[in-house]
Formats: sequence, structure tokens, C-alpha cells
Amino acid sequence: MEISTCLVIARNAYVAANNKYKIETFEDLIYYILKNKFSGAANLLAFSEYLRNARLIVKSIALVQSGKVTIKAGEVVLTELL
Repeated sequence: MEISTCLVIARNAYVAANNKYKIETFEDLIYYILKNKFSGAANLLAFSEYLRNARLIVKSIALVQSGKVTIKAGEVVLTELL
């Protein structure tokens, strides 16, 4: 994959442009992982640990609430499930 065909979605995180999962932002990536690996919801601390182990975050998850994923009461949940 050439760097010119990649999208930068977070610091040191890249995805192929026009990927089949339609991941274009860090939140898209979080949404995909949450939906496919955690059935749509997870404990925030456990999910953060998963992301740290995958080297996607350094310390904690900080999402700008744009509608796809919601962090509430120690849980990270797909907004569509609320």
C-alpha cells in the first residue's frame, strides 16, 4: 500500500483510502471495533485497555461526540443502541 493511498485517522494510525469498511476517521475505527469485537458496547476501562494493547491509544480514549459512539457512565456504546 502506497502512502499516497492512505488516510491518516489519528496520530500514527493509517487506513487505506476507499477501504471496504468505510473507515475514514478515528471514530469510524472505534465504531468498527466496538461493533465487531464487542457487540456494540463495552466497559470503558476494558475497551481502553484493548485499544492500548492494540497500540491505537496511549492512555485513554477521547472522542468528540459526533453521533456514532457515546461514552456514558463508564461505558462506551454505539449510539444507535441507546
